[in-house]
Amino acid sequence: MFGSRMVSMKTMLRVSALVKITLPLALRKHMCIQKGGAVSVEEQGGRLIIAPTVVMGMEIYSDKQIYHWVREDGLKPWDNVKLSRKTPRRGKREGLF
Repeated sequence: MFGSRMVSMKTMLRVSALVKITLPLALRKHMCIQKGGAVSVEEQGGRLIIAPTVVMGMEIYSDKQIYHWVREDGLKPWDNVKLSRKTPRRGKREGLF
């Protein structure tokens, strides 16, 4: 959607010898796709849907790191159980450690 009206752009793209496509500048500008940016590609009913997307970094913490932080915060084991009941569960684990 652009402003209050839908804008439709349709173009034919050629697949290069290296099996790549280039999105035209007008389309990249319209969709706010910048150099080095990310797009998602999805197949729906025999069509490819290409959409701008945002990639965010994520850290995964070990149980040891979490245990260390819990100890630093001065939480008691029963506080951990109370916290785990307030958060969505992943699998059968209860508590943080």
